[in-house]
Amino acid sequence: MPLATIRANLAHGKDAEIFDLQKNASSMPDSGLLQVKFQMMEHPDRQTIVYTLDMSDPKQVHIAQTLREKVCELMHDEFGTVTLGDRPYTVPLNEDPKWQWPSTGIVNASFITPSLVYHMPFKLVLSDILDQAVAEFLQKQVLQDPTQKWVAPQHDGDDYDFDAETRLPKEGELTFKHEVSHVSHQSTEHFKLNLAKEDQRETADGLNKRQLKFPGINVVDAKLDNQPYAIKLDADGVWQLPEKGCLEFDLVTLAHEVGSAASHSDVLRVEEALHDLKTDEERMEELTKGAGRDMWLLAEQAKKLIECFRDSDERVNVLKIILPKIIAINNFELMRGCV
Repeated sequence: MPLATIRANLAHGKDAEIFDLQKNASSMPDSGLLQVKFQMMEHPDRQTIVYTLDMSDPKQVHIAQTLREKVCELMHDEFGTVTLGDRPYTVPLNEDPKWQWPSTGIVNASFITPSLVYHMPFKLVLSDILDQAVAEFLQKQVLQDPTQKWVAPQHDGDDYDFDAETRLPKEGELTFKHEVSHVSHQSTEHFKLNLAKEDQRETADGLNKRQLKFPGINVVDAKLDNQPYAIKLDADGVWQLPEKGCLEFDLVTLAHEVGSAASHSDVLRVEEALHDLKTDEERMEELTKGAGRDMWLLAEQAKKLIECFRDSDERVNVLKIILPKIIAINNFELMRGCV
């Protein structure tokens, strides 16, 4: 195959001879020891995910077992540093049915695997104040962060050269997919669902809605009736699952920017303070103080805070300030009408 090459190699021993593999490929010897070095010429981009696993939890032990199986079976997966407690820990990769992960303790495992990304589709009408603010924010993110980029951007149906344009157009429709590569692991859950059962189909439907709504949720290693299976999607990204069969997969939740949404009481307290102030300038000072570095917002929470400001220009300024703090930025549609 074009992705691989085999180098001529010497077999160790007194009878070792150089063997021309290309010349003899059509008429291999019937006996003897053939030693070659098989080298992959390229592999997909990879990332390291750090798992912290409690070995007293059966679910987390299952994750550890799955990781080891992947490293044993797949050429592009491997372990980096693995520790048990504070000490280095070796995971044997040879077939050893007697070997088991420890029954107690915390295992920290660096797992090197192909990079996972998510895409958020955008269709922005640039004459709309909110859409323009979102486009400017995402443009800034892409320019500053190498793990983010725009895929297939178009302006009014024509290809848009993002790298060549320093300023976004003020009119027209801008469409693109915002791609983010993940580098931080939050959790892994394993699912085994009987699609013939209504309650388990509902579970699959709920997971589908969840991964559509929140970025960073990836379905990996799907199997149907214990065979590799590619989940079919319709034009809107909704799963098209067969009527029956056992669907099995890992749901990996990754995080690009990790934060906990502010409690409703925290947002309500800031919102009430903004309403009590007389000028937008005073409100801006209060908002800056209330929405600290660790305060993350849901889209509907951000909408409430924006609506506390009366002047439309100030609302745009507020939007640009709190956009980086909004979890699931693709839910920005919930804020329509507030500016």
